[in-house]
Amino acid sequence: MTGRLAATSLFWAGMAMTAGPVTSGPPKLEVEEGAREGPSWDARNNFLYFVGGDNVMRRARDGSVTRFRGDAPGANGSFVDPDGRVIVCEATGRRVTRTEKDGSLTVLASEYEGRKLNSPNDLSMDSKGRIYFTDPRYGSRDNVEIRDIKGTPIEGVYRIDAPGKLTRVLAREVERPNGIFITPDDKYLLTTNGLSNDISVIDVEALKVVKSIPVGRLPWGVVVAPK
Repeated sequence: MTGRLAATSLFWAGMAMTAGPVTSGPPKLEVEEGAREGPSWDARNNFLYFVGGDNVMRRARDGSVTRFRGDAPGANGSFVDPDGRVIVCEATGRRVTRTEKDGSLTVLASEYEGRKLNSPNDLSMDSKGRIYFTDPRYGSRDNVEIRDIKGTPIEGVYRIDAPGKLTRVLAREVERPNGIFITPDDKYLLTTNGLSNDISVIDVEALKVVKSIPVGRLPWGVVVAPK
């Protein structure tokens, strides 16, 4: 999802996860520029993070916007963990990184079985602190390294259990997975399909798609609001 209005709309949806019911009414413009993708909310410090280009930006409650990082190639999805650390999928950098509290950078994932990731897109965290992320590839596929025995690129979903420790959760079950969200009970993953108008519901224990939810147009991000 791109554009200023889209990012603003997602801002309010993200807030719903920590601030109560989803707000209603027309969207309110919160950021004039630079909010292309990946909004995430830091409820502890009242910061909104979002990305654009290679930048990770931060908006404070008073409305001021500052650059949090300027070295995140192709920054896309972002997430603030319970410790206040900012995790970012870097599509062009082909990695998932975490900015520690002291400002240092930890690479959580950059390859699978010795092969570079495609283009990490979006992420979600379960109650155990494990990170699930999607790894599609848009545009040229010439340098894709993760392929099956026939040479076809694999656009999968992965789980990070610790820095550098990666498990592939899905390979072909979802067409070009994009947005992702894990339910609060850790039972289901929801992923949007970049090639179809639906959202897949995956049973985490069985590792299979149990339901497809049709939507009106090509979905990008997904979030589940509290009742």
